[in-house]
Amino acid sequence: MLTCASVAQLGLDLAKATFDNVAASVDTLQTIVEDQLTAAVRGTAWIPGPVGDVLGSSVGLARCTRGSVRAVVDRCYVELSRLVGNG
Repeated sequence: MLTCASVAQLGLDLAKATFDNVAASVDTLQTIVEDQLTAAVRGTAWIPGPVGDVLGSSVGLARCTRGSVRAVVDRCYVELSRLVGNG
C-alpha cells in the first residue's frame, strides 16, 4: 500500500540514486582532466615549478571538496529518510 511516507521515500531514493550516478560520472571526468592537466604542466619545461605546486594544491582541494559534498548528501539522505519515517 502506498502511503505518503513511502512515496516520499521513493522520491528520496530516486534523488539519491540520481545524485550518486551524476557525482560518480563527474568525479571520473574531473579526475581524468586533473590528472592530464597536472601531467602536462609538470612535463612542460617552460612552466615554472611553483605553478605545478599551485595546480597540485588546487586539484587536492577540488578532490577533497567532491568527497565532502558526497558525505553531506549521504548524511542528509539518512536524516530525511528518518524524517519521513522509513529510516
